[in-house]
Amino acid sequence: MFLVGVSVEYCFQKFKKEHHVTDYKQALKLTDELTKEYRALKKGISPLLFLLLSPTVGSLITYTYTASVQFSNEIWVGAYILKLTYVCYIMEDCYEAFSSIPLRIRPSLVGATQEHKDIFKNCIYEIREQTPFVALGFFKVGWRTLTDITNLTVTYLVVMVRFH
Repeated sequence: MFLVGVSVEYCFQKFKKEHHVTDYKQALKLTDELTKEYRALKKGISPLLFLLLSPTVGSLITYTYTASVQFSNEIWVGAYILKLTYVCYIMEDCYEAFSSIPLRIRPSLVGATQEHKDIFKNCIYEIREQTPFVALGFFKVGWRTLTDITNLTVTYLVVMVRFH
């Protein structure tokens, strides 16, 4: 979990960094490099997200149920909630930082030819086409994931306590 967070945080810092681009050629090159890096990160981290989040959600549900019935394991419930919050937060922030790259680089296009502006529009389209991080194609990882997991856990807890 820690390595996933560190690698995503590293890319997040690259995406968030103020790039002092002096001309449009540098802007196009930088945008292309960052898009390739985001794609590689997303592709490489997708299986890890699935392998990390699936057992974590299962453990969270199990520990939540045992904590409600036996009043034990409360610390584990908190630990799993913190772990899920961390992963969802860092993934969402990295995606937002990546999505905002065109806004920060756009001022460097002053004086560019129409051909270069068209190329930059294509780069913007490629960035907007990128989706948030996905866990092996099963679900997107972000704040919505955290609320979905919380809803699932609470619903499961209510059902299990009701039938206990």
